[in-house]
Amino acid sequence: MAIIEDGSFDPILDDYLFFEQHSTESEADLKAYLPHVASIDLPGQPAHLLDFGSGTGSFSSRFLDRVGWRPDKLTLTITEPGSIARKRSRERLQAYTEYVVQDYPTLFQVPKMAKFDLILANHVLYYVDGLVSVLGALSSRLRPGGKLLAAMAGAENTIIQCWNYGYGMVGVEVPYFTGDNMAGALDQLNLQWRRERVFFLVDFPDSRENRLKMLRFIFGVNLSGLQTEPLLAFFDPYQQNGNIRIETSHYIYNIG
Repeated sequence: MAIIEDGSFDPILDDYLFFEQHSTESEADLKAYLPHVASIDLPGQPAHLLDFGSGTGSFSSRFLDRVGWRPDKLTLTITEPGSIARKRSRERLQAYTEYVVQDYPTLFQVPKMAKFDLILANHVLYYVDGLVSVLGALSSRLRPGGKLLAAMAGAENTIIQCWNYGYGMVGVEVPYFTGDNMAGALDQLNLQWRRERVFFLVDFPDSRENRLKMLRFIFGVNLSGLQTEPLLAFFDPYQQNGNIRIETSHYIYNIG
């Protein structure tokens, strides 16, 4: 959930990888998503998948491993602002389709006629310019019977609590959306939606450098403008046998 001014994860890819390696978040999300994918109706045509905010493609590659769609039965479109991450994502995901992966920096550069059976927005809606407008744009790209699956964390999530703590210390509101904004945005658009809570674990060896890696992942380049020492101490309550161990949760949204 790194905060990057232009939406790009490129400056903190190593820190993002550290989080991935020390978290069960992705595995928990995969298990939650898969039952919803099984209900998508694909009457003899390739599935059209949009990965909105694909990062390096690491999550979607694991997702596609689980789904098991044949390469000749899948077309892929990705959006990702970071040029480094987008290139890695395109190269990683090309193996899953016989068609050329279409990649764009933003959703609004995707051709308007493109419609999708499934749109994944896995922990990316925090950083959009307007939650209502982007959710509306995404839902308008769904084919009849298609689904938008999104993961968003709110006040129930320890990382969001770290956002609140870090920005609160300098008198600034969290400048991004959270899961606490989702219900209102979806209802404003009159979209059909359901959600389920997903629990996961963050567990990493405790050291100053590892705490800094987590803070760089959480705050991105904005960390330099915050009070680092109190933020390092944020992890103190989670010390356990030489590790930082955080049990937390977020919500998966099934839209459409």
